[in-house]
Amino acid sequence: LALLVAQSEAVLNGLVFYLFVYGAAVLAAFAVLMNWFGTAPDMLLDQLKGAMKQDKAGAIVLTLAFLSMSAVPLTGGFFSKVFMFAPAMHSGLYQVL
Repeated sequence: LALLVAQSEAVLNGLVFYLFVYGAAVLAAFAVLMNWFGTAPDMLLDQLKGAMKQDKAGAIVLTLAFLSMSAVPLTGGFFSKVFMFAPAMHSGLYQVL
């Protein structure tokens, strides 16, 4: 959407913010998972049970990263999507569909 209305500076700022937030969330999630599992070839979701008891900080970072990537309100991912959609809506892009 940002590329369709890329004439304004607000859209470019929103695009940079979007890339930064999602990049940081992905890096945080992979950093925590690599810290827990290293280079283990077989990682199963069942192995994440009880992660909060073992590493509270890592579990909180992983949870916040996943919430941000799914754009739950009051996370960085939500606000980055708002900054992407608002200029598109303001320029009348919703009338195309």
